[in-house]
Amino acid sequence: SSSPIDPATSRGNVTAQVAVQVPLKRDLPKGATTYSINADVTSFVAERMVMNQKVEAGILRVTAGSNGYQIKGDVKINGTPAVLEYKKPGGEADAEISVRATLDDAARNRLGFDLGGMITGPVPLKLGGRLTSNDRDSRFNVEADLTQAKIDNLLPGWVKSPGRSARASFVMIKQAQATRFEDLMLEGNG
Repeated sequence: SSSPIDPATSRGNVTAQVAVQVPLKRDLPKGATTYSINADVTSFVAERMVMNQKVEAGILRVTAGSNGYQIKGDVKINGTPAVLEYKKPGGEADAEISVRATLDDAARNRLGFDLGGMITGPVPLKLGGRLTSNDRDSRFNVEADLTQAKIDNLLPGWVKSPGRSARASFVMIKQAQATRFEDLMLEGNG
C-alpha cells in the first residue's frame, strides 16, 4: 500500500474492525472483492513518518478500503503538537497530507527552521500538499498567521510587534537534498 510507516521503526497497538465482501462464485472479476477497515492505533510512534520527522500519537484513526486509506489524529511531530490528516487514494502513487500546528521558537528550531531571531513567538500554520513517491519533488502550500509573532528585519526594514496583524503564504518544495520556497507573499503593516 506504499504506507509511510516503516514497520521496523514504528510501534503501537492496533484495534480494528475488518469487513470483507467476497462473491461466492468461480472466476471472480477484478474488483469483485471489497473490504473496509476501521482501526484505532494507540501509543503510536514512527521514527520518520512525516518529512523524515518522528511522529507520536496517543491515538490515530485509520480507515481503509478498496479505494485507498486515510490516517487522522492529534500527533506530535518531533515534539510539536499538530493535527495530521494523511490520505492515499487507491491506484495513485502520491498521498495527500494536511498538517495544522503552532510553531514556537523551540519547535521551529527542532524542525530545522532557525530564523536567527528574525521571527520570535508563536506562529499558527497550515500545510497541505502531496507527498510524492520516487525522486520527484513534494510541493506543499503553507499559510502562516504572523499576528502573535515579533518580526525584526525578516525583510529589510520590516519590524512588527506582537499583536499586529500579518500573514504569510508560500509554496515549499521538498527535494532530496534541499528545501526551496516559492511564491512568497507577506501581508501586514510596518
